[in-house]
Amino acid sequence: LEFRLTDKIKWGMWGYSNLNILASKMWGRMPYLTMFIPQGNESFFMNMGGFNLVYEFTFATDQYVMASFDHHFDGLILQAFPIFRKWKLRSVGNFRLLYGDMSPENRVANALNLYENTNPGDPVRVIIPNRTPYMEVSYGVENIFRLLRVDAVYKLTHQLDNMPDWGLRANLIFKL
Repeated sequence: LEFRLTDKIKWGMWGYSNLNILASKMWGRMPYLTMFIPQGNESFFMNMGGFNLVYEFTFATDQYVMASFDHHFDGLILQAFPIFRKWKLRSVGNFRLLYGDMSPENRVANALNLYENTNPGDPVRVIIPNRTPYMEVSYGVENIFRLLRVDAVYKLTHQLDNMPDWGLRANLIFKL
């Protein structure tokens, strides 16, 4: 079962926002590889549909809510500076959230792979984001050379030893 809400909200002179909410529930016993595994990102390119400071296969859930709020200020902040106005640069901000859980049946079936039951050297360490949701924010500039967006991304929760807490990400944007 899946519920999806996508909306573009116009704020007048304050810019516009893209809101995406996805919620889902899966039933039955299954291995973690067939559950919902959010997209991670181990590159320097911005992943607009996933999480930018999480490695692949970090989280696994069989019921979850995932949200993304991407705000485009349309020059509201950067237009105050003449050099940025000349280059037509625009500021952007983003918030992403993942909150999920795993049924007791699937916790038992996947107990050997769960983060709390593994050691730092183990190849598989799956986290269930049920106690603390995973959250990250970013702030950046778009319209660099009319096609590039660069964001500074910060992780608000789940500061783990093997993953960075912040990073720079770039994205190519083609707008007609």
